[in-house]
Order: sequence, then structure tokens, then C-alpha cells
Amino acid sequence: MILLVEDEETLLLAVSKMLQKKGYPVLEAANGDLAVDLLHRYRADVALILLDVNLPGRSSREVLDEARRIGGSQVPVILTSAFSQNLIGSSFDGMKIDHFIRKPYRLAAIVELVQNFLAAS
Repeated sequence: MILLVEDEETLLLAVSKMLQKKGYPVLEAANGDLAVDLLHRYRADVALILLDVNLPGRSSREVLDEARRIGGSQVPVILTSAFSQNLIGSSFDGMKIDHFIRKPYRLAAIVELVQNFLAAS
């Protein structure tokens, strides 16, 4: 199952729909609080997290901290942001981030990325 954490509703729906069309079950969270709730509820089922850097509620760093606390480092995390990786990198110092993709991205690129990560695990 993929946990998709994105506060831009149109992007959340578009990415979720595209991943579901490819056969992936998706949990959607529009804010950090809901993401943490879903992590706790579905901890054993989450195989990948797509995490936007800027979120309402709990920050993406807090979501990532909680994901690592309950799932260890086994669950791959892909960060997404309109800002460059250099600009956001210091916010995640010392944390394991598996990949970064900058917005705007093509939906096909995110699907391919997800497929690659899930095939490797």
C-alpha cells in the first residue's frame, strides 16, 4: 500500500488515481496529522510513502520521524517539493530519504519511480 501525503488536492487526486489505475492501493492524506493517523492504522501495510515537504498540521519531518519510529528504515520514502533538494535538504539532516522528486513532475515519472521502488523491495 502507498501512503500519499500531499496538500494540493488536485495533485493528490491525480497521483492517487494514476497509481490506482496501475493496481496500487493508495492511502490519501492531505495533511501531516492524517498521515500519522494512517501510519498507525496501517503500519504493517504501508510499503512506500510519497511525502510532500510542505504540509498543514504536523510537518513532513514529524511525519517522517513517526514513519521511521514505527516502521524502521525499511519503508522507502520519496520526498516531493516545488523547492530544490538543496533548499529543503537541511530540514531533513540526519534522516534517511530514499529519493527526491521536484514538482512539477510528470505523472508517468512518479508511477515509474514507485514501480522501481516497489519492485526492489
